Amino acid sequence: MKKLIIISVLASAVATPASASIFRRSETNFSGAFTAGYVFKRDHLFKEVYGLGAINIITADGCYTPFEYWGIGAKISYWFTPGDTTFFGRDTFLQEVPFTAYLRGILNMHCGLRLYASLGGGGIWAYEKSYLGKAHVLKPIGEAELGMNYCIYHRVNFTAAARYLFPREAVTCPPCVRKIDLGGFDIRAGIGFDV
Repeated sequence: MKKLIIISVLASAVATPASASIFRRSETNFSGAFTAGYVFKRDHLFKEVYGLGAINIITADGCYTPFEYWGIGAKISYWFTPGDTTFFGRDTFLQEVPFTAYLRGILNMHCGLRLYASLGGGGIWAYEKSYLGKAHVLKPIGEAELGMNYCIYHRVNFTAAARYLFPREAVTCPPCVRKIDLGGFDIRAGIGFDV
């Protein structure tokens, strides 16, 4: 009987609006997130050497929202993938660091869910090392992103996003000029916070 009373009291406490308020989104102007995921590439030569894409080791994202439905922010990521060269099968690896600033449209829902879409631009630094030597490039890049944050506890959010980094870049590799993917389609998830 004691267990039934204790369970009833706890269930009613969870159901009350006062205790439900800890799961509501806080009213702050700054949010940040740390996420990880995978970046899909469409370049044929990239797939021969590295596979489908690269691992998004970490993405740090910060957004300032001075208005209810609009925000500005920036993000930086670190992508890494090992591979094997096509001719000799020797080890190689590729690192990419995209960094962007963006304008974000935000839709806050009463259930603690925040949906957003952002558009921005910046640059990407890529570094490849193989038995042939080292190569690095720094190019401008644009981004389009759709994402969501779900409040799991007052100032802590579960966050997920999908973004496309574009355009494909032209690289000269004698005797031809070919397009390669500096960027790609990034899917990631992680933890966010409101400060």
